[in-house]
Amino acid sequence: HWESRCRNITATVPHLALDPGDQVFLVPMKDQSSLQAPVVGYTCIPRLRPMPMLLKTKLHRKNDRCRVGIRIRANPQNNYLLTDVVVLMIVPLDMDGEKVTMSRKDGIWDEMKRTLTWTIQQLSPGETVDIQAQFVCVEGMTSLDTGSKFPVLAKSYGSTTFSKVDINSDYTEEGSVPVNLQVDRAATVLYRKI
Repeated sequence: HWESRCRNITATVPHLALDPGDQVFLVPMKDQSSLQAPVVGYTCIPRLRPMPMLLKTKLHRKNDRCRVGIRIRANPQNNYLLTDVVVLMIVPLDMDGEKVTMSRKDGIWDEMKRTLTWTIQQLSPGETVDIQAQFVCVEGMTSLDTGSKFPVLAKSYGSTTFSKVDINSDYTEEGSVPVNLQVDRAATVLYRKI
């Protein structure tokens, strides 16, 4: 049967080559002269349209303060939810990240990386989220002196249709059953705005 032809050889593979839960199987080839058998095919369209998420930033400077506004909007043309949306802002060295004030209370300041991060659980098509952060310049400088930039990255997951994975389960041998796999779709799209 299939079990006698497909052997689990996980124990013989060096443990450093595997992630927890990974398993390795040996499947004998029907045609012993061939050393290759296509298993997975991946295709991706060259342009991502429509964009799943729209990102806009606005910077306002006055005296020793900078206010950064971020607007994230799920594309109204989406036919799926965006989940686990992460917004990351890089804070320049001339701004005091410790004294930042934020419009959303769930922002996390990372002093080592000098980043502010917000997580939004989900965005429905067309839904908009606004975030504001206000910074004070380090002592002795004004926001007009610094010319600081606040790069913003946004990442989201969603059941998008801009790529396709095909699993080849054509391998058959007398007494065996083709491999059946459950494939879940997810995608990560990164946006960068300076």
